[in-house]
Amino acid sequence: VTDIARTLGPRIPAATVCGILGVPLRSRERMIALTNHAFGGEDPDFAAMTPLEAHVEMLDFFGELAEQRAHDPREDLVTALVRDESLGHDEVVRNCDNVLIGGNETTRHALAGVFHAIALDPTVLEHVRRDPEDIDAVVDELVRWTSPAAHVLRVATSDTTIGDEQIREG
Repeated sequence: VTDIARTLGPRIPAATVCGILGVPLRSRERMIALTNHAFGGEDPDFAAMTPLEAHVEMLDFFGELAEQRAHDPREDLVTALVRDESLGHDEVVRNCDNVLIGGNETTRHALAGVFHAIALDPTVLEHVRRDPEDIDAVVDELVRWTSPAAHVLRVATSDTTIGDEQIREG
């Protein structure tokens, strides 16, 4: 399961989302690496770049891609967003960023969670093989069970108060 989480987990969802967005093949590895660094914690391969700088580079990339698609439309989500006259340039960029992050981060955890669930209970896989018409229900349950977004932690960087609740640093 650890191998799946480290190898396929980041690759399959990111490649799929990059394809939907229209990220050129030559840029996909960089976008995957930037997403990992920006939202997965500091990566030693990016020692000279903070997670915030990685995220800024992602936003810059989508800004340039949106400008390209305005002049050279394609069959991709960036082009569709650019063509939507109700969206300004910054909104297009933020939507691209949200799609990449949301599709990449949550789906990778769900994918690893599916393999973990099958490792814990191999009868799940046997059931799907025996009754393939149940695949939608099984996928829904596995995604619910893994609850990827429920595991994203937030840590207070200083003592603060939210409503009547005192939150301590850390």
